[in-house]
This record gives sequence, structure tokens and C-alpha cells, in this order.
Amino acid sequence: MNLLKVLYAVLILALCAYFWWRFFLRDMVYRIKNHRNGRSTTAEIIARQDMLLKIQHRPMYLITLRFKDCDDHIQQVQLKVLLRKQQLVDFNLGQSVPIRYHPEHLENIQIPGVIVL
Repeated sequence: MNLLKVLYAVLILALCAYFWWRFFLRDMVYRIKNHRNGRSTTAEIIARQDMLLKIQHRPMYLITLRFKDCDDHIQQVQLKVLLRKQQLVDFNLGQSVPIRYHPEHLENIQIPGVIVL
């Protein structure tokens, strides 16, 4: 009888924890996680210049990106990236690429699948 009460108490506690997570904590945790890791957006490539330098058999390029930040201001940054030959098609002028950036530190931009120096 005592074991049955403990089992019911654990079951009710687990259900309360699930509903607390589901309706209150999950959105807050995801918001904090997205704020820490940066914001996602797409950027347009407006310039690509070969720097005639190879690192780990990958050519280094200087690309210029234009994107809108979270305040709808247009930002323009230059990045040094290492691209594989297969990725050159994805980084032509005028194409959009997904990026992640931190709103306070715009120099810390990440492009998924690309080494940014």
C-alpha cells in the first residue's frame, strides 16, 4: 500500500514537471538558447575575390555579404573564407547564403559548412 502511494506521487510529480516544461519553461529556454547562439538570416553575396592563397588545399576567398539585421538595418561585412571547389557554385555573385550572427558583435558571423577566418 505504501509503495503504491509512492508510485502515484512519482507519477503525479512527473506529469507536473512535463506540463511545467511544456507550457512555461520550453519557450523561455529556446529563446535564451537562440539569443546565446545568435540569430539566423540569409545574406546576399555582392563580391567574391580570390586571395591567391591556399590553406589545407582550399583556396581562400574574400567575400562581401549584405544582410538585414534584427533592427532592419542593412549591414555589409567582408569575410575571409576557405571554400572547396564544390562550394564555389554556391557562392556566386547575387546568391543568398544562410548565416548566423550575434546582434552585438557583427564581426562574429558563421556560415554553415564553411570555414570562416
